[in-house]
Amino acid sequence: MAARAEIRFMTYLIWAILILCGCSRSVTNMAGSVSWRPLMYRLSQISALILKKTSRSLSPFPITITEGLDQLLRTLANITTLEELKAPVSELFFENCKSIEDFSPIQNLKELEDLKIIACGDIPSLSFVKKLTKLKSLVFPETNIIDENLTVCDGIEYVYYTKQKLKTKQISGGKRNLQELTKPTNEWTKRMTDGDDIFNLENIEATIKVLDSYIKNLIKLGVKPKKKEIMKFVKEVVISLNEINDKYDYFIETMEREELCEYFIEAANIAGLVSDEDITEEWREW
Repeated sequence: MAARAEIRFMTYLIWAILILCGCSRSVTNMAGSVSWRPLMYRLSQISALILKKTSRSLSPFPITITEGLDQLLRTLANITTLEELKAPVSELFFENCKSIEDFSPIQNLKELEDLKIIACGDIPSLSFVKKLTKLKSLVFPETNIIDENLTVCDGIEYVYYTKQKLKTKQISGGKRNLQELTKPTNEWTKRMTDGDDIFNLENIEATIKVLDSYIKNLIKLGVKPKKKEIMKFVKEVVISLNEINDKYDYFIETMEREELCEYFIEAANIAGLVSDEDITEEWREW
């Protein structure tokens, strides 16, 4: 662990030295724009050298590429130098890199386990992830996939993304995205605004919190989870709502119960459960 931490520290130190001191001549061309290739090439060479001399069995290390590196990354449009990277990389994090048109060179990182492409605008495809056999987590909020093919996410343990600007709005055989489900609390808020005093900000916010937790837990199950895994989270959310309902003077009445049950069943079916029965009845007290 100490060696691993040392490598990560040294890697980031190299970045800082190259960016702040030693790479100004090599990364700035005659027109004043920035070229990523020399910097990435130097980083890969030095990182690989450190890894080779420190330990042959050392675990892969993370690399973060964000717009926070100021102008250097504002103009980053080509990441083909990832194909030259010899040292193993376990985590790769892009943020606000909207000039990159082709992310496919990432497929060269065979040890990659965690990939984040956050707020990177429109990208052509995620097809390259099929070659990342060790990938466990894929996160791409505020990044739109142009070819609309999200089935490549199947098999990855954890996938998170915000609503896509898709024509079909489909994933994995036409299933709806769990995050596109409309929470019952949306209607409750409207009814509260219209004067329904059974609701208040406290009971609505408490409900939203447990519903969000339910959806996140279902997403983490990945593709083709077992029935008992899904039902574990159904039980958890129902019991949590029992406690909330008791705390806030039993505000869940007939209409609210029907809305919640419909929501839980639909989410569970999207996650992989095949049932149209009331899956909440065993634990429900509202």
